[in-house]
Order: sequence, then structure tokens, then C-alpha cells
Amino acid sequence: MSATEMLSRGALPPREAVAKYGIPRSRLFALLKSGEIQKVKLSERKVLIPISSIEGYLASKLVTAK
Repeated sequence: MSATEMLSRGALPPREAVAKYGIPRSRLFALLKSGEIQKVKLSERKVLIPISSIEGYLASKLVTAK
């Protein structure tokens, strides 16, 4: 799958993911490194992050009020 296809299907570069979801850059890269958020590695320095992966991670962190 090409980068263009990933973007059209819902993936973001890290810079845009940080801006859209308010996750600190260092935290996002730690989550990518640990595998808690998936990534698509296009080259040694370029990755895309599926939106579903970010939203799934955030949903797993929701706390419901008692």
C-alpha cells in the first residue's frame, strides 16, 4: 500500500497526529517504539500512523465515572 493510499484510508504522519490528538511528541514516539500504537514504516525516517491505531489506544485509556 502506498503512502497516498494510507493517507486516503486514514493515516497521519507523527507531526499531524500530535497536533490532532494532543499527544506529546515524545509520548507518541514512546508508544510507537513500544508497539502500543502501530505504525507503517515507509523508509528509515518516514512513518505513518493509522488513525484507527491512535483512536484505539485512546479509547483503551478512557475512564468511566462511577
